[in-house]
Amino acid sequence: MDANLLKLFLSMCRNLSVRKSCQHRPARSSFKPSLEQFTDDRTLLNATPLHAVLPPMPLTNPVTSHGALLPSITIQNQQTSLADQVIPSATFNTVTPTQSHSKLQLIVDGGPVFAMSSDLKMPVIHVHAHLTGIDPSLSSTVRFTWTTQVIYHASDSTNPNARDVIGPVLKVIAGKDYTPQFDKIRGGDLTISVSATVAGKTLTAQSSRLRIIGANPSVAQLNAYIDTHAIPGNYPKESKYDYHKILHQIASWESSGGKQFLPDGSPKWSHDKPALFGAGIMQITPASDDEIWNWKVNIDDGIRIFNAKLSDAVGYPARVAVKTHGELNAAKNRLHLTSVVIEPFGPDRIVREAIQRYNGGVLYRIARDSHGRPTITIHGSTGVATWVEGGNGYLNDVLSQPG
Repeated sequence: MDANLLKLFLSMCRNLSVRKSCQHRPARSSFKPSLEQFTDDRTLLNATPLHAVLPPMPLTNPVTSHGALLPSITIQNQQTSLADQVIPSATFNTVTPTQSHSKLQLIVDGGPVFAMSSDLKMPVIHVHAHLTGIDPSLSSTVRFTWTTQVIYHASDSTNPNARDVIGPVLKVIAGKDYTPQFDKIRGGDLTISVSATVAGKTLTAQSSRLRIIGANPSVAQLNAYIDTHAIPGNYPKESKYDYHKILHQIASWESSGGKQFLPDGSPKWSHDKPALFGAGIMQITPASDDEIWNWKVNIDDGIRIFNAKLSDAVGYPARVAVKTHGELNAAKNRLHLTSVVIEPFGPDRIVREAIQRYNGGVLYRIARDSHGRPTITIHGSTGVATWVEGGNGYLNDVLSQPG
């Protein structure tokens, strides 16, 4: 018999271990003496022939309770099974060794900064789950749970008007390749996580330092979108001021040229009093989550606000007339006049008043003398109270912008 083959057989016998699940595990001492009684391999070779020491063995390889072939060797043309000779009644639990070392990695294509488009399309981000240490036959059956969320942190800005914007949590079950389908226009810190269960073990992985930033529309995009809004029915047609041009100018002045975002893609917050949370092209105060990140929503709501201010301006002269009725009647009696009226407000004053009101306050008031009484201009037997323009300079700032 070949000495090297015998050494292999002895080594296998010494090192073979039987799991605790074996039903008839022999004590270690029950099988060691037959091998260890020889001082070395040479003693064994010179002793009784091996086939006389070991009983006859079957010619077919035995199998475990799970159907796995156990190793065998051939000595002097006799096939010897380790199962028959050493562990005649063992039971094995089949375990895929690599599963206990499985790992899950998350791989992101590109980044770490992703920009939405100026026409409000969220970035297309491809991510992949990569499993290692798994039985290849299981890989096609693994399903992955993907979780995506975008959060903007106020601490990222030095503006005291900044606030947190917490985006919705998107959770889907998909394959190993995933592209988030964002249902909101949001920016900030992007977190993508994935989990999978492999052989009863839950594996997880998470992205880090990913970010989504905003993109400003061009002036042409901005003005074209504003022009899609209908002119309200109460807008004075006789006014020299064009409705859409006024909106272009308000947007330009409010956000330094129609900017929803700063150069780094973060929200453009207002510089009003702290904690008012104004933001965006039209500087809506306070701004909703959508108004902060979606410039079209910001424009929509800014135009809605302007139209409400226009309605206020249209009805303003009548409200002033009611409020000053007593003062005007007193002026009529004091000046012995037949009547005292307020001069017509006119279509241009309506538009100018609406512009001022978008910023806050009123533009026109009844002119008054040093005693605080309405100033009356006399035309025959009729007195006329006149309007005086005031404001804070906002109107002229707006009208100075390109339209």
